[in-house]
Amino acid sequence: MSEFENQMEKLQAPSEEESKAKEFVEQKKVIDRIIRGVNDTFIKEYKYPDMGIEYTVKLKAPNAIEIGKIQAMMSAYLGGMNNYASDYMLTVYQTLATLRVVGIDVPKELEKDEDIYNLDIIYEIGVDFQRWLENFRF
Repeated sequence: MSEFENQMEKLQAPSEEESKAKEFVEQKKVIDRIIRGVNDTFIKEYKYPDMGIEYTVKLKAPNAIEIGKIQAMMSAYLGGMNNYASDYMLTVYQTLATLRVVGIDVPKELEKDEDIYNLDIIYEIGVDFQRWLENFRF
């Protein structure tokens, strides 16, 4: 390679700032998308010292088919009265259905629907899970 070609190559090479910017954009693309097996699992630890309850919830991000199952199950829970339920109740029963459809690690306190009396715990999981899902564009 001639000296001229070497100098041209150096001029055309991306600067350190350009390289960092490109790397940031690539990382952001990964964050914007849910990638199966990489970043598709919501994991959060919940502690309720006043109730003596502590557990970890693991939920997989639902795909299109699973979203349909969740919506159908939520509608069944609400007896088809989704349009008349409050946002609180919609969140609670959508979360309950989500735990049933895509739950990886569901705490024993939430295993059976008929044993759940405190809906605030389900609501909190639902709000946290929804916030996590909103981090992704796709």
